[in-house]
Amino acid sequence: ASITKKRLKPKGAIKAVYLHLLHDAKQFSLQADAQLVACVDRICDKKNISATQVKFPAKSFEPGPHLMHYKLIEDCKTSDLQVRLLTLQVLNMKISSILPMLNFSVKPGMSPLTDSVRALRTLIFWSTKSEMWNSALEATQTTGSLGNVNINRFRANKLRDKGKCDTKGKRSCFAQLFRQLNKR
Repeated sequence: ASITKKRLKPKGAIKAVYLHLLHDAKQFSLQADAQLVACVDRICDKKNISATQVKFPAKSFEPGPHLMHYKLIEDCKTSDLQVRLLTLQVLNMKISSILPMLNFSVKPGMSPLTDSVRALRTLIFWSTKSEMWNSALEATQTTGSLGNVNINRFRANKLRDKGKCDTKGKRSCFAQLFRQLNKR
């Protein structure tokens, strides 16, 4: 009988904490979460730290002037904000692993996964977005001079004025630039 009681206490305690978290989660909405992300991004920017790698001290969420801009979260308890932040940090860590595999140039409705991430864009920390942004910039970075390029803007404007599409990729400014750079 004593063994059963010992097992029930931790399960009961976990269940109570879980129910408490579910109850407190009801006060959050997508807009409140977006405000929390914006607030954390602002704090991280000032302190030059990453939002996904930091355990935020409770004093970061104490009522003060920095929370006045975020009406949906300014009255939340510090502990609730910390738990919600932990949830958003986990979400961002999971999203950061799939971001490089997504093609955001596809039209909405073409990729359910891309559409889901688009819907969550306000919940993605800037530090998560900037990792992908910086790696893309580094991958396309070149050193040295590419030389001169000649663009015939008259030809491109004539195409545009006629309302035609550059199906052969020879007359638009982009097509002319692409062809000349691709030859090198």
